[in-house]
Amino acid sequence: MTDSPAGIELRPVTSGEMPALFETVERSFGADVSADTAPYEIAALQPERTLAGFDGDRMIATAGIFTFDMTVPGGPAPVAGVTWVGVLPTHRRRGILTAIMRRQLTELHEAGGEAVAALWASEPVIYRRFGYGLAAVRVGVKAESSSPFAPGAPALSGTLRMVEAKECRQVAEELYDRIRVDRPGLISRDTARWDVAFLDVESVREGSSSLTCVVVDTSAGPEGYLLYRTKREFGPTGPNGTVQVRELMATTPSAYAALWRYVLDIDLMRTVQAWNRPVDDPVLYLLGDVRRAQPALGDALWVRLVDVGRALAARTYSVAGSVVLEVVDHTCPWNAGRVRLDGGPDGATCTPTDASADLTLSATELGSAYLGGTRLTHMAAAGYVDEHTPGALDLADRMFTGRVAPWCAEVF
Repeated sequence: MTDSPAGIELRPVTSGEMPALFETVERSFGADVSADTAPYEIAALQPERTLAGFDGDRMIATAGIFTFDMTVPGGPAPVAGVTWVGVLPTHRRRGILTAIMRRQLTELHEAGGEAVAALWASEPVIYRRFGYGLAAVRVGVKAESSSPFAPGAPALSGTLRMVEAKECRQVAEELYDRIRVDRPGLISRDTARWDVAFLDVESVREGSSSLTCVVVDTSAGPEGYLLYRTKREFGPTGPNGTVQVRELMATTPSAYAALWRYVLDIDLMRTVQAWNRPVDDPVLYLLGDVRRAQPALGDALWVRLVDVGRALAARTYSVAGSVVLEVVDHTCPWNAGRVRLDGGPDGATCTPTDASADLTLSATELGSAYLGGTRLTHMAAAGYVDEHTPGALDLADRMFTGRVAPWCAEVF
């Protein structure tokens, strides 16, 4: 177990301390505490999976873990969703964050819990220190309303219907579970997470409309759903409103195209914004002029292998191969050493070995490559992966790289 800084007690909170935990993390992020959202946010986190720092009887630091499955190459697997990490400004630069992050990883390992942890980073530079690697990139889209599609775009094979949130949620839950098994990075949603996904209290709107829900119906059943808000504005030249896409999911190309066509054609709007889309989002190919979408990249999921052997054995690989990895891990020393990875499309094994290493890399690079979206060859070009056996880098790169880009549809 890692040591706590002098005078600071680290422990999980009780259920009665959960409101204080939420208030502490909001204050550490410089935000006001919203009474509207607090009950929903608190309900999604289990007290026993929290870790708080106390200076005397005052809570001054926080961290937590959401319990869910995340799709990895090959299917869903348990992943620890690290969240609510913060330290009050009065207690920074005292090693408290380092102690919390190390203890969290150590406890996961000692309990034999999830072999993989993941998070969204408020400041990415922080989490590389603890072995988290950038595993999924997002693209933001800011498209001009009425932007035309390229010739040959799929035609709508069903009908669009505006529905109440309760009905949309029933459709969304079924479609989302079908979609997420094929997209690394998407997470499972229990009732509490779905409550957050459809949260529509005044404080989350920031001057925009209430949540609007649209479903694509076909003869085969629903094939897509859309959650969005609008923000009306009028300028000197006329309507200048914005459509804010919260979630857009579809199981067929025609339904996907229909939902994008719908948001692009809403009256009195000038711009359609979707800040978090996968980097291989079809809308970038649907639009006749991709420049009118103003695509902008940003970091999204950061992944940490808590147990290298179990984590690498829990996913499949695009091509069959065998490679010996020398893993460097200063935060989780139980991971350090050589392992032989034998993997392919049907599964994998990963075991300790005394054989000579084919590649040397740190747990950070393995975390980056884990979901199949960050290329080992690219990290090697940046100097973070060393090849010792000719051809090993190319083989490992083809093994790890996936068919679709990883993406997480929500911040946690």
